Amino acid sequence: MKSPILRTLYISIFSSVLMISCTSDDGPDFDTNTNFLDYLVFYDSDLNSTIITAEFKKTDVFGSNITLEKNESITFRGEELTYDESKVLYSKEYAGLITSGDIVYTSSEGKVYTSSLVEYQSVDFSQAISSFSKSNGLVISWTGEPLVEREFIEFLIGVPEQNNFAGLVLEEEGTADLVLKSEDMAGLTSGTWPAYLQRGQLTYPPDLTSVGGRIVTKYRSKTIEIEVTE
Repeated sequence: MKSPILRTLYISIFSSVLMISCTSDDGPDFDTNTNFLDYLVFYDSDLNSTIITAEFKKTDVFGSNITLEKNESITFRGEELTYDESKVLYSKEYAGLITSGDIVYTSSEGKVYTSSLVEYQSVDFSQAISSFSKSNGLVISWTGEPLVEREFIEFLIGVPEQNNFAGLVLEEEGTADLVLKSEDMAGLTSGTWPAYLQRGQLTYPPDLTSVGGRIVTKYRSKTIEIEVTE
């Protein structure tokens, strides 16, 4: 028969093991996930399609892209996004303009993070532009309201893949037009080039990991052809 002291020791050890087991099952009462959730919603007017993209980065937006673990998943409207090994990201293309739906990330700990899309602004050139002179510059206005907080406008002309292009990005609240000056066009030669506008918005969903995340939405206008002269 065990002594009272030995019996007490056994009970103490058993209780400690039970407490450790319970703590392990329940997990910490705070979020320990350090994956930064970086989502992009991109609508292309030329193709009339929307691409939903999800990137997972270590610690912050500047971190290197990482691959989800086997027991993790990323979906949009209940459909899994496809992994692109060459770009280390997940994406899915949809026909038409997509402005609503939930992006859902399920972590290895079983926690579900749901980020809902918000409606974003369309954009187009407010007037036809057939040609302009580099020496005179170019003033571009667009359809719709001036920029609001966390919005930006982009203009690009030329072909970046050929290292022959010019462009600007503006994000100041209240901006209503874009001025492309002659010095902004140093990398663009004379000729007829494709050009487009993009209006974007940055949002921070409330249901995020411990290091945060964002949704960037972009609406690209129809591409036009503009003749550029010296």
